[in-house]
Amino acid sequence: MIAQLPLAGLVGLERAHTALRLLAVAPQLGGVVIGAPVGSGKSAVARAGRVLFGATTPFIELPLGSDEEALLGGIDIEATLRSGQRTARAGLLARADHGLLYADAINLLPEAVVNVLLGALDTGMVHLEREGMSQLVRCRLRLIGTYDPAEGLPRRHLLDRIGLMVLLPSLSDGEQRRHV
Repeated sequence: MIAQLPLAGLVGLERAHTALRLLAVAPQLGGVVIGAPVGSGKSAVARAGRVLFGATTPFIELPLGSDEEALLGGIDIEATLRSGQRTARAGLLARADHGLLYADAINLLPEAVVNVLLGALDTGMVHLEREGMSQLVRCRLRLIGTYDPAEGLPRRHLLDRIGLMVLLPSLSDGEQRRHV
């Protein structure tokens, strides 16, 4: 697990601080995407910003290698064996319901994962269908994404659903990065 830095201790990232504060008070924005080069503090500020949303607000990280099943969920084998009935395992989207989903390197997510995210952002629901089980899963969430512009932009249709996009300045000096 990565150590959590205090939001106030991350200097030089005021645009990102402001965007996260706006998302905290205006969930209808849908999310914030923060673009900055490696070493700028974008991931640290995204994680530290969770304090703005309250201690009980879910903060779920979307690992880069996640697939559709990780997002949607599936069959909980152990619970199914215990109960004798198919039991669903909540995916990342369901766990982020009424909270935050954080995606580092959002521009590198596979198209299939982005398509599932688009549906969740549009409707606040996803349809889980696994081995004869079918259910609607609620996932009203806010998305926080970060990316390195040198690796390309996030997909345009994803950016269309996000209310704020922040580009942070490049910090080329090692002393500047240490200060941040």
